[in-house]
Amino acid sequence: MPTIYFPQLAADGFIVERGSTFGDAYETAKTDSSVAQRTAWAWRGAGLDRLPTDPLGKWTFAYTSLTDAERDVLVEFFRARRGRYESFALMDPYGNLVPRSEDFTHSSWEKNGTTPGASVTDPFGGNLATSVASSGSNANLVATVIPDGDAAGFVICGSVWVKAPAAQTLSVGFVDSGFSVLDNRIWDLPADTWRRIWCTTTLATNSYIRLLIGGFSTWSGQTLQLFGAQCVPLPGPAAYVRTPGRAGLRRKVRFDQDAIEIRTLGPNQHATNAQLLEVY
Repeated sequence: MPTIYFPQLAADGFIVERGSTFGDAYETAKTDSSVAQRTAWAWRGAGLDRLPTDPLGKWTFAYTSLTDAERDVLVEFFRARRGRYESFALMDPYGNLVPRSEDFTHSSWEKNGTTPGASVTDPFGGNLATSVASSGSNANLVATVIPDGDAAGFVICGSVWVKAPAAQTLSVGFVDSGFSVLDNRIWDLPADTWRRIWCTTTLATNSYIRLLIGGFSTWSGQTLQLFGAQCVPLPGPAAYVRTPGRAGLRRKVRFDQDAIEIRTLGPNQHATNAQLLEVY
């Protein structure tokens, strides 16, 4: 069956407004005894078999200025899922679809003519960036960001911080399951300066999607410093979040409300809240 995602409400990738919130949902059982001793047991994030190894996500998507068309998309999706009844997948706008955003040695990164090396100072003064050497004229790194596919029509943005020893160019973009380029953007990198580069695209395929850093003969023989690869379901780069940590793909989410209550504020302007909860 195809994967069903919480929708972007407009063609520009709009999914949430400012004022929305996200958090972690824990479940802890506690018992108080007659001698004032408390026993507590964590059902999530405690490493138990067949139970979540991390807290589950919860979101309040607050909307204050939905157009008629955006309201209709949200209401129809709620009705199609029959309220709380059916789950769906969420590409979290507050998460990161890259599985390992700082560990370029991890197996989730396909290394084509590139060799990750030592840790180096990152753009925020820590030691979380990585020196990555190129051994070819078309070197690149690739990571799967939408492994289940079925996301045609979605707007996504991939980004990464890069520091080059000398001025050069570097491409960032997306490829599909057959390594066909879906979109890319080539950036000019100044010498010895951190720069965040990014590429936004509207997906036109239901293939699984991969983030591509390099290629197009832009990474040739240079050793670059990389930090903070990220992919989000938004029209531009978002505030950075590290993975593992804030995963961008939640495969099983449902509405946590019995009705969508729409408040009409004026012509073509509506307000509501969407309460979402991750389940297992």
